[in-house]
Amino acid sequence: MKCPNCGETLKDDAKVCFSCGEKLQDTHFEDLVDSMIKEDEAAKKVKASEASAKDEGSKKKKFGIPLKKDTNKDKTKIKDKPGDKSRDKLKSKTPTKVLSGDEPKQALTFGRGVQITRYVTAAIVLFFLITMLFDWFSFGGRGVFKGFLLDQNSGSFMTSEVMTLSSEEIEALDPEVGILRYSPKDLMDYVKLYEEDYKYMTNKDGEDRLSWGAMVQMIYIRGFIVVLAAGLLAIVFLLLDKKLKTVEWSRGFSVLSIVIIGMNWASMKIPFLSMFAIRTRNLLRFENQLSSVTMNFNGINMNNEFYPYNLMETRGFFIAVGACVLWFVLTTVLVEMKKDKEYA
Repeated sequence: MKCPNCGETLKDDAKVCFSCGEKLQDTHFEDLVDSMIKEDEAAKKVKASEASAKDEGSKKKKFGIPLKKDTNKDKTKIKDKPGDKSRDKLKSKTPTKVLSGDEPKQALTFGRGVQITRYVTAAIVLFFLITMLFDWFSFGGRGVFKGFLLDQNSGSFMTSEVMTLSSEEIEALDPEVGILRYSPKDLMDYVKLYEEDYKYMTNKDGEDRLSWGAMVQMIYIRGFIVVLAAGLLAIVFLLLDKKLKTVEWSRGFSVLSIVIIGMNWASMKIPFLSMFAIRTRNLLRFENQLSSVTMNFNGINMNNEFYPYNLMETRGFFIAVGACVLWFVLTTVLVEMKKDKEYA
């Protein structure tokens, strides 16, 4: 530093000028205060410039004046300018995420594989309905034949092997030899012709009473009408419903058909549920009132004489059951394909 009186250069920590003897004041504190004041004034100027820039920007934004691009901010953030068609066009092309609750449902479209499966399933159902014209059941044994109504109309339900035989010869045949042969259509026709003869049966007291066992079996046989209607509806659904909205109905129809077929098979296989065996037992009781007439799973027994009852499933029955099961399997495949498409 320099002496304020003579201007001689002195040391910073000198208190007296060695040239003129002038006492020196301590300026270190004053310099510190001066520097703090200068820093405070500089900070105030910076704040004032920032505030003025902010006010200018808000005014420009208010009156629609474009702002200068700030290079210090993220360049990927772009503000939309009103009236900028290119920006609006870019924004319209940008995909926006739609909430799951507001997302519009799109119509399901299925590929060629699903459509082919639909048509194949419809063909299988049609084939199954055709098998209802085939012979499903063959009956053997005189326990069946005695309960069969033999007249000019019933001959069409007998097999060709026994058409030329007498009643005694037919009753003497082995139970494995088919005497009667029925398709579902034949069973419905037979019930229509002889419903009253099986609905009311004469007991050993000579009274006509309602036979509940025969009534239940005739209801099962009429269930084939439901099978026919279900099959036709399933074909219509499969051919016309390209979106598979009714495919579960078609599968339900297959299950219903299997259940009705199973009930008919059980009612004919078990003598206690068969209208032929029930009528044979009632006739034997009425004709031999002093004899003991009992029934088991093989036929009717009267004293020491046995009337065998035998049901034999034909090839047509197994083909029909296989077609019905395939109907269920294919519709199940279609249901799963639909679910996969919905959750995709």
